[in-house]
Amino acid sequence: MIQIEVKKVGLPAQDATQLIVTSGSHRTDATTCKVYFELLDSDSKSLYEGSLDLTEQQFADWGADNVYLEEVVIEALGLVRA
Repeated sequence: MIQIEVKKVGLPAQDATQLIVTSGSHRTDATTCKVYFELLDSDSKSLYEGSLDLTEQQFADWGADNVYLEEVVIEALGLVRA
């Protein structure tokens, strides 16, 4: 679980403080995939879930470094690591 600086999400707005990132399954010949994320509050209550499609370049850059996926999601959502 990734700790993030407080980000208001949802209606009514609530404080998200944690992020979970999960890669989707993909075929061995895939050139892209879906990445799933979940924002949680300080009690680990789910506030928002979604997904992003990696570009071919992002998929190629990912390699075996899952921190790269975290950074892609953090940047896309405008989040900051705590």
